[in-house]
Amino acid sequence: MFLALLIIFILGYGIASQSLLNLSRNYNTFSIASIANITHDVLLTPYWQMYGELLLDQLNGVDKELCHPTSCFPAATTCTINTTCNNQPDCLCEKSKDYSWVVNVMLIFYLIVGNIMLLNMLIAIFT
Repeated sequence: MFLALLIIFILGYGIASQSLLNLSRNYNTFSIASIANITHDVLLTPYWQMYGELLLDQLNGVDKELCHPTSCFPAATTCTINTTCNNQPDCLCEKSKDYSWVVNVMLIFYLIVGNIMLLNMLIAIFT
């Protein structure tokens, strides 16, 4: 029962943090290398973070801007009278660096709850 809760907890944090940090990861290619990278990022990174290997340099995200083509609007609908638009589409763009603070807050809660779970398991083993 404890291991099932621990795996669900690790998967929840791993998927949430990696989806915020790797916005532009290409999931269209299906290869063994991409499966290995995803497995390492989603399962092994949170597992080792629970035991103290925080890997803080990986929590910054990549400095790459991702624009969503389905969110583009014609420039004429978003321009005002005082600005020049040059008929360029106005799209919703985001960077994963903008979400690095959210991942750090999630890491704090993940470590607190994870350590409480590990401490409870230790107490249960000794009783």
